[in-house]
Amino acid sequence: MRLEELFSPRWAGGWAASRVLFVFAALSAHLPRLGQIQDAAQHPSVVLTAGPMRLVEQAVLSGPQAMGLWAIGCLGLGALLVGGRAAKPGLLIWLVSHYPMIILAGLSARVPERMFLWVALALLMAPISERGLTEKARSPAPRWLLLLVACALYGSPGWLKATMEPAWWTGEALAYDLVDRNFGLKPVGVWLSGQPGLTRLMSWGTILIEASFPFLIWWRRSNPWILLAAAGMHLGIELMMEVKALSFLTLAMYPVLLHPEVAQRLWRRCRDILRLS
Repeated sequence: MRLEELFSPRWAGGWAASRVLFVFAALSAHLPRLGQIQDAAQHPSVVLTAGPMRLVEQAVLSGPQAMGLWAIGCLGLGALLVGGRAAKPGLLIWLVSHYPMIILAGLSARVPERMFLWVALALLMAPISERGLTEKARSPAPRWLLLLVACALYGSPGWLKATMEPAWWTGEALAYDLVDRNFGLKPVGVWLSGQPGLTRLMSWGTILIEASFPFLIWWRRSNPWILLAAAGMHLGIELMMEVKALSFLTLAMYPVLLHPEVAQRLWRRCRDILRLS
């Protein structure tokens, strides 16, 4: 394949779906922040949870100030959901309000918050401000970025589990995660944690999906199948654990991660079915 073929315009309809799904994923992280603001803002421990940036040593948000930034972030997500010319300004508004609120109010920032930043960067590069993307072809460069982000998201923990965490091969690590007080303790997860045979099989499946993802996602034939397997993994995680924002954000990338030709064919088939009904 020649280099110019890698950057030839491809079907861009997936960005329309990912834009909307990103909003709902962001809301799943943004809305619960409101209940944490009063407890976190100006608490003495805020400096201890500031992370490497240490910005709270210079400024700490009051409760009303943090709530103001939270409300501005909601407006930004609303504009992103509306789409069109409001999409990218809305995304920028959410970014410049949400992250300072987290840092200066001492709220917890985990893997989802880092991932939101990378996915938002791809959205800012993508043609999300255009209407009618399902009938257009655009540069695949933003998709390449999203593919690299997804490969890091899956591959890094997958290879780490496979090579440096033997408890994942025995199923013990998953069993403990299912009863973790922060992310686990769902009834199904609690029951599964006491089933060593099942947790071992599920652990092997997790390692296989995550470790193979960075290789299989690039090829047209394997691309839909690895995404389908990973989607099933995320749905299982949602059934057993509390990690909504990360799962929702990951699934929000799938319409773009799906090979453009496969995605376009799937879109046309669904459209035809809806017309017939």
